[in-house]
Amino acid sequence: MRTAPKVTLIVGALMLVGSIIAMVAGFGSIDLDSPEEQIFTGDAPTEWEAELNYLSIYFVYVEEGSNVSAEIVGGNSYNRFIPCSEDFSCQEHNTRVGYTYIGDLSVENNGVYRVEFSGEGEVLVTEFEISTGGLMGIVGGFWCGCCSAIVLIVGLIMALVMKDNAPAQILVMPQGGGQVSFAAQPANYTPGQPVVMNQEVSYQPPLQSDQPWEPPQSGA
Repeated sequence: MRTAPKVTLIVGALMLVGSIIAMVAGFGSIDLDSPEEQIFTGDAPTEWEAELNYLSIYFVYVEEGSNVSAEIVGGNSYNRFIPCSEDFSCQEHNTRVGYTYIGDLSVENNGVYRVEFSGEGEVLVTEFEISTGGLMGIVGGFWCGCCSAIVLIVGLIMALVMKDNAPAQILVMPQGGGQVSFAAQPANYTPGQPVVMNQEVSYQPPLQSDQPWEPPQSGA
């Protein structure tokens, strides 16, 4: 494998490990068991005006047996009251004695909002604040993980496409009293490409004997 695919795969693997660490650290910094802060209580029908933050979740509880609904006045699809029947969370947050959880106030823009509670019964609103550092770690880790996957795919493609050059093959042919060696074209030579051969000639003198020459003896 060539250097470029190796470097690309190593960088992608390091990015993937870093993204996993960032996401784990982000989830770990969010304390889901932290207590909710009570920020409003009143009797419906009533209105409540307050500054809402997009990094907070505002849970709405009503007195058991009462029929109360909530609405953000002038809200839209991004800033509104979400009934628990819509996201199937009625039982998940129904943990306060004497109250029934009916939904949460969700906003995507910080600002002052006016919330209208209609019906009859006591209303209780609590706030759960999400850690900014934890949220940034989760988001950053997620995007880094996506980028690392792309880098790894590119590295795999490069590893499959970019192959190492095969070593030159040496052909040795006898030539008279010596030997002639040729550096042949690699085995993966593609027909149609120019053939380049480096000729290296090495001469080896004939073997000589250390014994003095003697004429052949005739038979008796």
